[in-house]
Amino acid sequence: MTAQVQVSVRQPRYGRGGPKLATLLETMLFVQVPLAGFIGFGPFLYSDRLGQETPAAALLYPVRSLVTASILALALLFGARPPRTGRAAVLLVYVLYLVATTLWTVDRAVTARAAIDMAAVCTSLAVLCNGLSASRIVNVLLNVLAAALVASALLAIGMPSIGVMSTYDSWSQDQAGAWRGLFVEKNGLGGTAAIGLMVMVRSWPLWTMPSIIKAGGIAAALSCLVLARSANAWVGLMAMGVAAILFAGTPSRIRAALTWITLAAIVTVMATSSVVLTALDFLGRDTKLNGRTPIWGTALDLWQGAWLTGHGYVAGTSQILQPLLIRTHGVAARHAHSGYIEALVETGIIGLLLFALLLVACLWRASIQPWTSTPRDRRATASLFMILLGSVVMAGGDVSATRLVGGWGAITWAALICTVCLPSASIFLRQRARRWTPQPNEMADTSSPGEQLALRIHDA
Repeated sequence: MTAQVQVSVRQPRYGRGGPKLATLLETMLFVQVPLAGFIGFGPFLYSDRLGQETPAAALLYPVRSLVTASILALALLFGARPPRTGRAAVLLVYVLYLVATTLWTVDRAVTARAAIDMAAVCTSLAVLCNGLSASRIVNVLLNVLAAALVASALLAIGMPSIGVMSTYDSWSQDQAGAWRGLFVEKNGLGGTAAIGLMVMVRSWPLWTMPSIIKAGGIAAALSCLVLARSANAWVGLMAMGVAAILFAGTPSRIRAALTWITLAAIVTVMATSSVVLTALDFLGRDTKLNGRTPIWGTALDLWQGAWLTGHGYVAGTSQILQPLLIRTHGVAARHAHSGYIEALVETGIIGLLLFALLLVACLWRASIQPWTSTPRDRRATASLFMILLGSVVMAGGDVSATRLVGGWGAITWAALICTVCLPSASIFLRQRARRWTPQPNEMADTSSPGEQLALRIHDA
């Protein structure tokens, strides 16, 4: 009589379509990085410093939306489907709210283009990430990070004249010599380098690339972090370093809660201590955070005129806030220099609360790493947490992390939506595993436990 055995196996959602969907995800993210570099050359998109758009700028969002829709169509053909989690519902409500701001925006054309593009990109990312293992998605993010940072480091050596904020600033000597690499601003380069350095080091065993490429990516990330001269990036790197120490060990809800309490206590002490002033002196910043606090005050004054719903997604900044800041604080003040304040100006209290709810839910999920997942997925989930935490911290001084623009925004939102797609930790085993009973005409699995584990990791 043939003995019946039961083996718990991991059920891949996409099977053979997984590598193809991962390639599509990588292609989609790579589209964002050169787009950031293209925006950096102001004369192609803007006819003057006040942001008057050229015909090329008017086509920017529709072209990206068309590319995104094509990638989404291919993903659906490969069997991709949208996620069904509570975080996905919050993401959907947030995106729909961005589209709804078209009804009361100061410029319907600008808001409609940006909101529809945001909806298309978020939908495509959600469909692509859903079902792919966390380890495979992190590999994609590592490849994109390494490519962007290596290219930026090579540009710093070979073509330093194009590494400034834009050609306008290069000609006028406003910020000549300040290296930006492929990115529009130094905070974008510095933030990407800080996240890349932390994730590449932590995910070294997870990253399926030759060691020489991984070492080159880490060297490029360190070089770009130094060249960017962004204090915001160093603050984010320190926050990720502290979190990496606190989150070391066996994951659990109690440990995650204690970690968050510890992080909150550290932030409170730093915010009320004279150590902050010493750190600012060390980083070469004044007590007004290098001129940011007056900019924040101007932006908050503008927000009070539409405190509940804001002035319209993107248009609230490009049509109202940016001209006001340039007239008041100079040409370097192109935005609120805080993702959260800019979200207030554009989408009001409602939009900021929805975005904050999405961030907190994803951070909490990423901090809970169930042991029912594979070791590779647990390590990948920790990397997703580091990306999100670094972006949340650095969003206080820059807008790249709160809007899906450029390389840093693409990496952050891909990590965010990947976390959206992760099932709840409490039902992880029920959703991602099944019991398999061999039929009489099937051969029982006689492989060793080590071979079974290797097969599960390969399927992931």
